[in-house]
Amino acid sequence: KRPHTPDAVANLLNLSCQLSPPEVETAWIPLSQHTGPLPKLQCRSFTERLKFLEDGGLLLREQSEAIWRCITDRSELSHANALAKQDLLATNERLKILTVQEHEDNDAARKMEANLACATQQLHAATVEREATELLLATLREQNAVLAEALRS
Repeated sequence: KRPHTPDAVANLLNLSCQLSPPEVETAWIPLSQHTGPLPKLQCRSFTERLKFLEDGGLLLREQSEAIWRCITDRSELSHANALAKQDLLATNERLKILTVQEHEDNDAARKMEANLACATQQLHAATVEREATELLLATLREQNAVLAEALRS
């Protein structure tokens, strides 16, 4: 069975408008036997006219099914598009939240780095002070030892 086109339906409908009364003698080929372009002939008998109309009904059913498939496909695509749009909007909102969090995290990291630099400076200053105190303590011990030696003598 070969598929029919919308043009075939239009041609068949045009031919159906040209159908003459059964008494007019012309030859008509049933659609199932026809291989070339649709004939522009009129049916000569009631049986041929009925067969012609049945073929027209077949074409219309095929077109109706094709249109229904197209409607169904479009509906499914529309639904898939709506879901994709929802996902995209949700992803965009999540991206905005993550961007804000990233800025907050960057600010917190900068504050931590500043605090770390300050603590490092304080540690360095404390280390210098400790070394100076240790040096002073060593000097005082030496002086104390010298005084103690002087007192014993």
